[in-house]
Amino acid sequence: MVRIIALLVAIVLFASLPLVGAAHVVYVFEGSDSAYVNSGHTLVTVCDMETDGNGAYARYTRSGTSVISRIDEPNGSSAGCGQTNPIYSILALQVCEDVAFQTDPCSAWASA
Repeated sequence: MVRIIALLVAIVLFASLPLVGAAHVVYVFEGSDSAYVNSGHTLVTVCDMETDGNGAYARYTRSGTSVISRIDEPNGSSAGCGQTNPIYSILALQVCEDVAFQTDPCSAWASA
């Protein structure tokens, strides 16, 4: 009986551990601006959270291509965020601030 209880406890504990490679949300930040990829790795969202007159955008890569794609936050720091249409297998992303006549500051690339 003690072995059965110990086995059941072990099974419950093992089942509660996160799976390697399990879906997860990945966030990146540049100042207060942010971007994230959803847990299915099919959707990128970018949010401009700074009322500084500079827009925010996200760059991302996806499986099957070497192209770096871009999604802009369409309404600045007003409510709402920019979002891609669902696409397949986002591999990495970063968020940047669109600063006129200067190099845009960007977060580091994060693997999705």
